[in-house]
Amino acid sequence: MLSNAFINDLGEALGKHLLLPLLLPPKMAMKLTQRTIANLPLPEDRGKEDVLYFDDALTGFGIRFRRGKPVWIVQYRIGRKQRRMTLAAVDRVPVEQARAKAKTLLAQAALGTDPQAEKYQPTRRTSSSRQSLVY
Repeated sequence: MLSNAFINDLGEALGKHLLLPLLLPPKMAMKLTQRTIANLPLPEDRGKEDVLYFDDALTGFGIRFRRGKPVWIVQYRIGRKQRRMTLAAVDRVPVEQARAKAKTLLAQAALGTDPQAEKYQPTRRTSSSRQSLVY
């Protein structure tokens, strides 16, 4: 994976030598704390409805602003599939607790277990539950 410094340097070099505007996205990752969250620009400030900011300390952990409601998220990959999971609302769960939960879920994903597997599996009805109603 390319570092943010390399991407920024590459973008500046392209802009200077090829007279192209900087096409690479700005840095959207930082250490998420209560102070940095309070200073983040809201989606309305950026002219967007949905904005993501990721944590430098824990890859895959971040905050999502959608319709003015910030939520903690975790983003991971299982095989070739990328998944994004909402953890909790920012006003209900402190950053340290959300980061700990994200770390657990990222560890599961790293070991090959999809934390959202139950969500994507169809529910099964057992015949024993039907039989209990009959008898």
